[in-house]
Order: sequence, then C-alpha cells, then structure tokens
Amino acid sequence: MLSDGEARADLVDRFRRNPGLIAVAEPTLRSDRALMLEVVKVSGHALRFVDDGLCDDKVLVLEALKRDGTALIYASPRLRGDREVVQTALRSRGSALKSCRLFRNDREIVLTAVRSDGLALQFASGALRGDEEVATAAMKENGLALQYASTPLRGNRNVVLEAVASNGNALQHAMRSLQEDREVVLRAVRRDGYALNFAAPDVRGPNFDMARASMLASEGEPGPVLLGTHLKQEGSDSISCTANLMSGSEVTCILPIEATVDEMVRAFQASVPRAGHKSKGPGRLHVVLDGENRRLSPFEGQRRLDELLQSSSSELKEKKGEDGEGRKKEEEEKEE
Repeated sequence: MLSDGEARADLVDRFRRNPGLIAVAEPTLRSDRALMLEVVKVSGHALRFVDDGLCDDKVLVLEALKRDGTALIYASPRLRGDREVVQTALRSRGSALKSCRLFRNDREIVLTAVRSDGLALQFASGALRGDEEVATAAMKENGLALQYASTPLRGNRNVVLEAVASNGNALQHAMRSLQEDREVVLRAVRRDGYALNFAAPDVRGPNFDMARASMLASEGEPGPVLLGTHLKQEGSDSISCTANLMSGSEVTCILPIEATVDEMVRAFQASVPRAGHKSKGPGRLHVVLDGENRRLSPFEGQRRLDELLQSSSSELKEKKGEDGEGRKKEEEEKEE
C-alpha cells in the first residue's frame, strides 16, 4: 500500500505524463495549487481546466504562459491586464496578442509580439500596422505579415525588401509598383522561385532569367561587399580588376577584355572565403564601383568589362567636370 506521500507523487506523475486528465479531474484536484503548478509547467494549455481562483494566481499563470502563451485567454481579467504577464505570454507565442485588447496600441508590447510571431501584426492597432519599425520587425520574422501592414507600407520599398527576403511569396502582398521593380522581384524569386508568379508580366523574360542566375547579390541580400572595385585596361587584350573587402584585404584578378561582369565576380569569389566554409566560396557578392559609389545590379551581370570601364570613365570625367565648374563659379562669386 502506498503512503500518502507516495500516492501524491504517483498522482503528480500521472498528470505530468498526461495533462489532459485534468479536464476530468475532481474539483478538489483542480484547485490544488501545488498539483496544478506541476501540471501547467508541462502543459500551459491545462490552465483552461484549472480552478478559477488559481487562474488569478500570478505565479501559476506565469508558469503556464512560459510553456504556452496562448493560454493567456484563460487567465483572470486582472492578470490579462498585467504588463509582465502579457509580455511573458507574447515572448512565448506572439499570436497571444489576439487576447490582449488593452495592449494592441502599445508599441513595446506589439514589438514583443511580432518579434515572436510576425503574423501577430494582424492583431495590432491600425496605427501600429502603419509603423515602419513595427512592420519591419514583423517582416523579419515572417514576410507574409506584409498582408497585414498598412497600404503605404506595402508600397514602402525597404519594408517590402525585408518581407521578400524572409518569404519570397510576400511579393503577392506588395503594391503593384513594387511588383514591377526588378530588384525587388529578383530578391523575392531568389528566395522562392514561385514568387515569379506575383511579378508584373513586364519584369519577366530572358534578361530576368540571366539576372536570377547572376552571382551579383541583389539589394538587401546578404553577402560579402567588395568596395572601390577598380578596372584598368592592361595592354590590348586584358583588364585588371581590383577590389577591397570590408576587412581591408585586397583581391585582384586579370581577365580577357571581352569578359563579363559575372565572370569578374566568379573570379573574385575564388579569393573571398565564406565564413566557416573557406573552401566553398562566398556565395553572391555585392560589388561597388570605385569613384561612383554604385552597387552593380544583377541585371548588369552580362555587361562586358570594357564597356563598363568606358562608361565608368566617362561618368567620372563628367562628374569631375561638374565639380570643377562648381568650384569655378564659387570663386567668381567670392571675387564679386
């Protein structure tokens, strides 16, 4: 025969192994604080069957919410208005914001929710669904939260880029103008090829397919950055390409004059190790031209290097000419 202590330990063990038993337990058991505390540590949702008096017990409710934030709906009205209780619930399950009517316009609370579950944005107030920081936090967690952002933010390029970086199919919720933006569409399609179905028809075509295959990183895409990329013709049949990594190291390659930008990028890749995977290359690269402070787009991957060198030189000369004219005008104004 089991002693009282052994019988209680056996009861606790049975409830912990099968929390659902609490639904048919005697009322005296459902009001047993110590026993219920053990049960909600295993299944936060068991709070649904706990005695009403214990649903107002902050310690017990907090334990339940650490396990399952959606159990907030079973907490007492007093505790559903308690900031600490609500934050605990949202850190566990952002969707618990649905049960937090008092806090849907509370920026700090809503940020906690969307960082846990981006789709919780749907339960935020209209004002916060139009808040760029809140929306961006939601997109980082789940790009499909774009469907719940305000209309202006669904047309905000930065917010949409964040969304499609997380989930390419978020493109379907972007404003038409961004479904026509080649860089945005490319970022989405590289994340999920199906996203091409949501792009404007004019974006699709052979040029887009080549850009998609390019090893140049698209806007917002992670990857090493090559700064001050400098091209210089070497004799009549080759071009030297030099660039600097953010770390300060320099990479150089020499290619035939008819080589393309993508061929230059592939040559650079051999010299740019991927963190933790030095033998596998760095993936796609961001290439910024020297003197122009302009990032090469994946849609420029098939440009020949000699054409790029010529256009870069012309643009640089034009810029220097404009700067010189500006200085000359300033000097004349001073003399007057």
